[in-house]
Amino acid sequence: IVNEFTGTLHVYIGQPSVWLLVLCYALLIGFCLIPLDARRLCTLALAAVAFCLAVIILRPAVSEDLRLSVVRNRLPYQTADGRWLVFDTGPGADTVAQYLRYCGTNTIAALVLSHSDLDHIGGTAHILRDFNVEKLLASPYAQTADEWQALVPYLGDTKIISVNEPMTFRLGDAQLACDLLAASEDGGENSNQVVARLEDDGLSTLFTGDTAAESLDEISWQQATDLILVPQQLGATFFDTRQPSLALISAGRNNRYGHPHAETTDGLSALNIPTLCTADSGAVRIYAQDGALYYKTGP
Repeated sequence: IVNEFTGTLHVYIGQPSVWLLVLCYALLIGFCLIPLDARRLCTLALAAVAFCLAVIILRPAVSEDLRLSVVRNRLPYQTADGRWLVFDTGPGADTVAQYLRYCGTNTIAALVLSHSDLDHIGGTAHILRDFNVEKLLASPYAQTADEWQALVPYLGDTKIISVNEPMTFRLGDAQLACDLLAASEDGGENSNQVVARLEDDGLSTLFTGDTAAESLDEISWQQATDLILVPQQLGATFFDTRQPSLALISAGRNNRYGHPHAETTDGLSALNIPTLCTADSGAVRIYAQDGALYYKTGP
């Protein structure tokens, strides 16, 4: 119950002001001036408060079997050796940052931004501000967008990698491959999409962003894939060649775009591919144990 109540608790206080520091010292001095008997009572009260805070803060770590969590355009992935990858960050202040704090991490090995639309990168500034992000991968086109300017003050020591061709990285024992699809100088709708494929302890996951169906036909990874994060418009042919164990669709309930489109869901159904959509199930968490996948849904 405590974990459910505090799971998304995340308060950013930043650097304390001088006046706050003065107040803290004043309280400390005042405590020292309290008569000894009354001080003992205060000490017991403070100890009780500290115990309650410890119960809330020192929660059990998330399961080591947890791999992927799917919420609206927020896709944090924990590798088998405990590193974190984040593919897109959602639209704004209600970001994946809260979830990562709950998971007990301060470091993100790689943050991949599919494109510069705010519903995919709006929460990136919060991630960069609150976490040690080792690598930030984005297309060169995203880095010229107006939305990118909000990230500049928080980049710090983060290594920026421009994805304009196929490239591969090691994340501990896992391997991350990235590519740029539908490169376009004019920045048309759903162009310049960074896609990624993660190989982790025998589990393969394909992150597609909002890539259009005709662009995904150009993708360089043709092999079978265990998990596919499905873009909003995609026909059956793409899945037929990759034979996923599970297709995951991230869409808001009753969204104005009508996602997912019938072409996508009908194609998945025709191929008998198990499918989960967040519009129906809420958040989806994928676990891997002894070579098998299982999932949980809900808040």
